[in-house]
Amino acid sequence: MRQTRIYVPLSRSGLQRLAGTGELDGADGSEGADGSPGRDAFAVTSMLERTHPGADEEELEYLAFLDASRAALGLTEPLAPRLVLAADVEPDWVEALASPPQPHSAVRLTRPIPLRRVVSLHVDDGTTPVTGGDPEMLWYDATELNEVLRIIG
Repeated sequence: MRQTRIYVPLSRSGLQRLAGTGELDGADGSEGADGSPGRDAFAVTSMLERTHPGADEEELEYLAFLDASRAALGLTEPLAPRLVLAADVEPDWVEALASPPQPHSAVRLTRPIPLRRVVSLHVDDGTTPVTGGDPEMLWYDATELNEVLRIIG
């Protein structure tokens, strides 16, 4: 079965919990954007594909990543960098949410993500204004989790 790449906005404490427990649960102060339990994430959804008909898979994944990076602004503690985690999960681990005002790439995780499913971590490089804009984010392999924790303090 084909896996789904998801992008999850994280707080520093969420990343610390992932390192400590070995999985990313629905915590992080998280209810979904609509108030229901679970963790919001972003992925290539059929709605995202319909709204960008000429885009290839890589372009669509980048759009989902950008939505996650924007959502991470709301989770960032003072002076902490924006964090986004990328993971490959089974398609039935997510459910599409794309209804206004949520982005077309919005999904809800239906189960915890084990650390072994994490592909990469993305950390704001500090050059993007906190007010928004497309972020310049540094890429780290999942095996560099401890290094990312050291960097973000």
